[in-house]
Amino acid sequence: MGRKHNGNWKHFYLCITSLIIALYCIGCTTLMNLERKLEARDHLYRGEKLLEQGNLKLSLQEHKKALSLLGHMTPGDRVLFNMGIIYAHFGNPAMNYKKPLVCFRRLTKEFPQSPLVEPARIWIEVLTAVGRKEVSYIKLPNTKKKEKKKMTPKQIQEPDYLYLGKKLLDLGDFKGSLEENQKVLSLFPKTPPGDSALFNMALVYAHYNNPDRNYKKSIACFKRLTEKFPKSTLHEQAKIWIEVLETMEKAKQVDIEIEEKRKELTR
Repeated sequence: MGRKHNGNWKHFYLCITSLIIALYCIGCTTLMNLERKLEARDHLYRGEKLLEQGNLKLSLQEHKKALSLLGHMTPGDRVLFNMGIIYAHFGNPAMNYKKPLVCFRRLTKEFPQSPLVEPARIWIEVLTAVGRKEVSYIKLPNTKKKEKKKMTPKQIQEPDYLYLGKKLLDLGDFKGSLEENQKVLSLFPKTPPGDSALFNMALVYAHYNNPDRNYKKSIACFKRLTEKFPKSTLHEQAKIWIEVLETMEKAKQVDIEIEEKRKELTR
């Protein structure tokens, strides 16, 4: 009986030891992941600062370092989105619409729950359309570096309308999303988050699933954002959108003119 009892205790100790080792390994893995995340966030922070300064090459390098550390962990979605923006940037001499497409598609696949999925899908639709037309981007002059304006807590606070507008956009309620964002804009016509409201409205008008999609209205919202909010963090993205959408509008006009000529010849 004693030997059997001792055997049970040995089995118990073995289980406890195995559990401790397993917990230790899990703890080490968690700690390593945390360290990687912190290091990646440093690279992401530096990359975003460099992007604001217009240093696309170094910004891309920092974002790539962050992505190599994160893999499928957040904020990998933000890193991929920023990389897509850099690749699509009008100031990028190596601009290639295929590279941002890879980043935006990877974001939607690897981070399906990310709030950046919808903007990424819109970018995919726009860039795919540009690729089909095989049109080139028109380079714009680089803007001068501007100092960041400090915002008060009241300005930083995001109204419920803006949050609701985002949710409605995610649900495909484009009309409702426009209405909620317009409420925000009426409250904050010259201060944040009025810039976010204009950006969201522009996205609604450009959305690939919007039955009332209107690139001209989208361009108007983006232009208003750049004019009224020159120091907004959304300023550079808005300028890229303007460039892409105006290119698409020109390509569409060419198609219309070609079709009209074709009809004249077949009469």
